[in-house]
Amino acid sequence: MPKSRLGCTATFIVAMLLALIIPSFMATIKINFFVPPLVIAFYFVSLPTAAWLSLLFGLILDGVQLLPRFGFLGSSYLITCLILYQWRLYFFKDAFSTVPIMTYLFSFICTLVQALSAHLFDLPSFSLTIHWFVSDVLIMPLLDAAYALSVFSLPHFVYRQYYKTKNRYKNRHAH
Repeated sequence: MPKSRLGCTATFIVAMLLALIIPSFMATIKINFFVPPLVIAFYFVSLPTAAWLSLLFGLILDGVQLLPRFGFLGSSYLITCLILYQWRLYFFKDAFSTVPIMTYLFSFICTLVQALSAHLFDLPSFSLTIHWFVSDVLIMPLLDAAYALSVFSLPHFVYRQYYKTKNRYKNRHAH
Protein backbone atom coordinates (compact mmCIF):
# COMPACT_ATOMS: atom_id res chain seq x y z
CA MET A 1 0.00 0.00 0.00
CA PRO A 2 1.34 3.47 -0.80
CA LYS A 3 2.72 5.52 2.05
CA SER A 4 1.46 8.96 0.98
CA ARG A 5 -1.28 10.83 -0.82
CA LEU A 6 1.00 11.06 -3.86
CA GLY A 7 1.19 7.26 -3.97
CA CYS A 8 -2.58 7.12 -3.52
CA THR A 9 -3.00 9.48 -6.47
CA ALA A 10 -0.68 7.29 -8.53
CA THR A 11 -2.94 4.28 -7.85
CA PHE A 12 -5.92 6.22 -9.26
CA ILE A 13 -3.91 7.07 -12.39
CA VAL A 14 -2.91 3.41 -12.84
CA ALA A 15 -6.54 2.33 -12.35
CA MET A 16 -7.76 4.90 -14.88
CA LEU A 17 -5.27 3.70 -17.48
CA LEU A 18 -6.17 0.08 -16.88
CA ALA A 19 -9.89 0.89 -17.01
CA LEU A 20 -9.37 2.43 -20.43
CA ILE A 21 -7.00 -0.22 -21.85
CA ILE A 22 -8.01 -3.64 -20.46
CA PRO A 23 -11.66 -3.66 -21.65
CA SER A 24 -10.37 -3.25 -25.21
CA PHE A 25 -8.69 -6.64 -24.98
CA MET A 26 -10.95 -8.51 -22.53
CA ALA A 27 -14.45 -7.07 -22.78
CA THR A 28 -16.13 -10.05 -21.11
CA ILE A 29 -14.26 -9.66 -17.82
CA LYS A 30 -15.89 -6.99 -15.67
CA ILE A 31 -13.23 -5.87 -13.20
CA ASN A 32 -13.96 -2.98 -10.84
CA PHE A 33 -10.76 -1.09 -11.66
CA PHE A 34 -11.36 1.76 -9.22
CA VAL A 35 -12.12 -0.31 -6.14
CA PRO A 36 -8.50 -0.94 -4.99
CA PRO A 37 -7.57 2.77 -5.22
CA LEU A 38 -10.75 3.65 -3.33
CA VAL A 39 -9.87 1.13 -0.64
CA ILE A 40 -6.35 2.55 -0.45
CA ALA A 41 -7.81 6.06 -0.20
CA PHE A 42 -9.81 4.98 2.86
CA TYR A 43 -6.50 4.97 4.76
CA PHE A 44 -5.47 8.49 3.67
CA VAL A 45 -8.63 10.60 3.50
CA SER A 46 -11.61 11.44 5.67
CA LEU A 47 -15.02 9.84 5.22
CA PRO A 48 -16.50 12.82 3.32
CA THR A 49 -13.56 12.82 0.89
CA ALA A 50 -13.79 9.04 0.45
CA ALA A 51 -17.53 9.38 -0.18
CA TRP A 52 -16.94 12.04 -2.84
CA LEU A 53 -14.24 9.93 -4.48
CA SER A 54 -16.54 6.91 -4.49
CA LEU A 55 -19.34 8.91 -6.06
CA LEU A 56 -17.00 10.48 -8.61
CA PHE A 57 -15.45 7.22 -9.77
CA GLY A 58 -18.79 5.48 -9.81
CA LEU A 59 -20.12 8.26 -12.04
CA ILE A 60 -17.07 7.96 -14.30
CA LEU A 61 -17.87 4.26 -14.72
CA ASP A 62 -21.52 5.16 -15.30
CA GLY A 63 -20.41 7.45 -18.11
CA VAL A 64 -18.23 4.78 -19.71
CA GLN A 65 -20.74 1.92 -19.47
CA LEU A 66 -24.02 1.88 -21.32
CA LEU A 67 -26.06 0.02 -18.71
CA PRO A 68 -27.52 0.43 -16.13
CA ARG A 69 -28.89 3.94 -15.80
CA PHE A 70 -26.59 6.88 -15.14
CA GLY A 71 -25.99 7.31 -11.42
CA PHE A 72 -26.55 3.65 -10.58
CA LEU A 73 -22.87 2.79 -10.09
CA GLY A 74 -22.11 6.16 -8.51
CA SER A 75 -24.80 5.71 -5.89
CA SER A 76 -23.88 2.07 -5.24
CA TYR A 77 -20.19 2.99 -4.82
CA LEU A 78 -21.21 5.77 -2.43
CA ILE A 79 -23.45 3.51 -0.33
CA THR A 80 -20.76 0.84 -0.22
CA CYS A 81 -18.17 3.40 0.86
CA LEU A 82 -20.42 4.58 3.67
CA ILE A 83 -20.87 0.97 4.84
CA LEU A 84 -17.24 -0.13 4.49
CA TYR A 85 -15.22 2.95 5.50
CA GLN A 86 -15.14 2.15 9.21
CA TRP A 87 -14.07 -1.44 8.50
CA ARG A 88 -10.61 -0.11 7.59
CA LEU A 89 -9.92 0.05 11.31
CA TYR A 90 -9.94 -3.77 11.46
CA PHE A 91 -7.15 -4.17 8.88
CA PHE A 92 -3.56 -2.98 9.13
CA LYS A 93 -2.59 -0.26 6.68
CA ASP A 94 0.71 -1.89 5.74
CA ALA A 95 -0.39 -5.51 5.60
CA PHE A 96 0.13 -7.31 2.30
CA SER A 97 -3.40 -8.73 2.38
CA THR A 98 -5.33 -5.58 3.31
CA VAL A 99 -6.00 -4.23 -0.18
CA PRO A 100 -7.17 -7.58 -1.66
CA ILE A 101 -9.39 -8.38 1.33
CA MET A 102 -10.95 -4.91 1.45
CA THR A 103 -11.37 -4.99 -2.34
CA TYR A 104 -13.22 -8.29 -2.07
CA LEU A 105 -15.47 -6.87 0.65
CA PHE A 106 -16.13 -3.69 -1.34
CA SER A 107 -17.03 -5.65 -4.49
CA PHE A 108 -19.16 -8.12 -2.56
CA ILE A 109 -21.12 -5.42 -0.72
CA CYS A 110 -21.38 -3.24 -3.83
CA THR A 111 -22.88 -6.14 -5.80
CA LEU A 112 -25.45 -6.73 -3.08
CA VAL A 113 -26.28 -3.00 -2.97
CA GLN A 114 -26.69 -2.99 -6.75
CA ALA A 115 -28.94 -6.05 -6.59
CA LEU A 116 -31.11 -4.47 -3.91
CA SER A 117 -31.30 -1.18 -5.84
CA ALA A 118 -32.11 -2.95 -9.10
CA HIS A 119 -34.85 -4.91 -7.37
CA LEU A 120 -36.30 -1.84 -5.63
CA PHE A 121 -36.32 0.23 -8.83
CA ASP A 122 -37.41 -2.70 -11.00
CA LEU A 123 -34.60 -2.33 -13.50
CA PRO A 124 -34.99 -4.45 -16.64
CA SER A 125 -32.73 -7.39 -17.48
CA PHE A 126 -31.91 -8.17 -13.89
CA SER A 127 -32.92 -11.36 -12.14
CA LEU A 128 -31.79 -13.00 -8.96
CA THR A 129 -30.66 -16.52 -9.80
CA ILE A 130 -28.20 -19.03 -8.38
CA HIS A 131 -25.98 -18.47 -11.42
CA TRP A 132 -25.99 -14.70 -10.78
CA PHE A 133 -25.19 -15.24 -7.09
CA VAL A 134 -22.25 -17.55 -7.78
CA SER A 135 -20.79 -15.53 -10.63
CA ASP A 136 -21.45 -11.94 -9.55
CA VAL A 137 -21.51 -12.15 -5.77
CA LEU A 138 -18.83 -14.79 -5.14
CA ILE A 139 -16.52 -15.13 -8.17
CA MET A 140 -16.33 -11.56 -9.53
CA PRO A 141 -15.21 -10.11 -6.17
CA LEU A 142 -12.47 -12.77 -6.17
CA LEU A 143 -11.33 -11.49 -9.57
CA ASP A 144 -11.34 -7.95 -8.21
CA ALA A 145 -9.27 -9.11 -5.22
CA ALA A 146 -6.84 -10.92 -7.55
CA TYR A 147 -6.54 -7.72 -9.59
CA ALA A 148 -5.84 -5.74 -6.41
CA LEU A 149 -3.26 -8.29 -5.31
CA SER A 150 -1.44 -8.47 -8.64
CA VAL A 151 -1.49 -4.76 -9.56
CA PHE A 152 -1.32 -2.97 -6.21
CA SER A 153 -0.18 -5.24 -3.35
CA LEU A 154 2.33 -7.58 -4.97
CA PRO A 155 4.44 -4.97 -6.84
CA HIS A 156 4.62 -2.82 -3.71
CA PHE A 157 5.57 -5.84 -1.58
CA VAL A 158 8.27 -6.96 -4.06
CA TYR A 159 9.67 -3.43 -4.25
CA ARG A 160 9.82 -3.13 -0.44
CA GLN A 161 11.53 -6.51 -0.12
CA TYR A 162 14.05 -5.59 -2.83
CA TYR A 163 14.73 -2.23 -1.17
CA LYS A 164 15.21 -3.85 2.27
CA THR A 165 17.57 -6.47 0.83
CA LYS A 166 19.51 -3.84 -1.09
CA ASN A 167 19.94 -1.66 2.01
CA ARG A 168 20.88 -4.66 4.14
CA TYR A 169 23.51 -5.69 1.59
CA LYS A 170 24.82 -2.12 1.31
CA ASN A 171 25.03 -1.70 5.12
CA ARG A 172 26.78 -5.04 5.53
CA HIS A 173 29.50 -4.17 2.99
CA ALA A 174 29.91 -0.56 4.12
CA HIS A 175 31.88 -1.62 7.22
